[in-house]
Amino acid sequence: MSISLAGTKILRTVDGGYELHGTVSNLITWQDQRCSANFLSSLPASAGPISAGYGCASILWLQKNRPEYLSQFDFAGTISDFVVSMMCDLPEVAMSHQNAASWGYFDTSSCSWQTDVLEEAGFPTSLLPKLVSVGTEVGRTIGSVLGLPDDIPVYVAAGDSQCSVLSTQFDSHQAVLNIGTSCQLSFLPSSKSFMESTHIQSWPYKATKPLCVVASMNGGNALASFTRMLKSWLQELDVEVSEDTIWSKLSSMTVLESADTNNSVIINPHLLKERTTSAPETGASDNTIVVAQDFKMATGSIPQFSGKIKHYMQRLESYFLIYTRQMLT
Repeated sequence: MSISLAGTKILRTVDGGYELHGTVSNLITWQDQRCSANFLSSLPASAGPISAGYGCASILWLQKNRPEYLSQFDFAGTISDFVVSMMCDLPEVAMSHQNAASWGYFDTSSCSWQTDVLEEAGFPTSLLPKLVSVGTEVGRTIGSVLGLPDDIPVYVAAGDSQCSVLSTQFDSHQAVLNIGTSCQLSFLPSSKSFMESTHIQSWPYKATKPLCVVASMNGGNALASFTRMLKSWLQELDVEVSEDTIWSKLSSMTVLESADTNNSVIINPHLLKERTTSAPETGASDNTIVVAQDFKMATGSIPQFSGKIKHYMQRLESYFLIYTRQMLT
């Protein structure tokens, strides 16, 4: 999920070129955490999941807290929708059902926005993109805009996770584990029991088949955040170390930590709040360190924290095997 707000107009100039007039917002990504649990609880019920990082949630927050900022924009969409609109000089933004599901307040049964619910909440529904099915041609390129040849068919942008899964050409007896910035385990449902789990999300995929997804907010981004934190600490001590060096050191320390079975430090490595846990506001923590363990903390916690994050990602691989066995039986 990403949000790109625009109050723009592409105008043809006398010499046949194009000029961009108006305002484009900074990109708001799925990692946006401005929506607190209290704010989310104040929102009306969504037909699908709604959480911090969902497009409609972030826009509702802006409407409540920065209405003057939001009022300058006429359109909203994902960054890929923005690129498609620019390529074709579209009069309105088109969004696929796949991307709409990641915004919240999208009814998968009718493939439509919950406009009545959003309007009651004060959401500026004029910002919402037009919804179309994946595979729909939404326009043709205007070469002068981005330097592309003219008249190339352009289709609505599909969801990035769905595209990564589709590229594997997997079938109903397989699952796809994608570990990047975050993590997703995706598979085609073999029964409705998968759809009823609170930990499994149903995403639009193909016309007759949804995609079951077990999503984690913590992946490579958690390790990257931890690395940047260590670099920042070292810089405050006037020690210059590259992030590559820290990554390498953490990897070697993780091996040592794995062999240390007597280390009693227990660390929850979830630097980013998970959307499906019983305590979504809980982040990373270490509740086992006491004063008497200060030295042990210095020599044990760093490799353990790195190791626990990697162990968490390895657990996803275990879940992958479990779900695969269930689908094969």
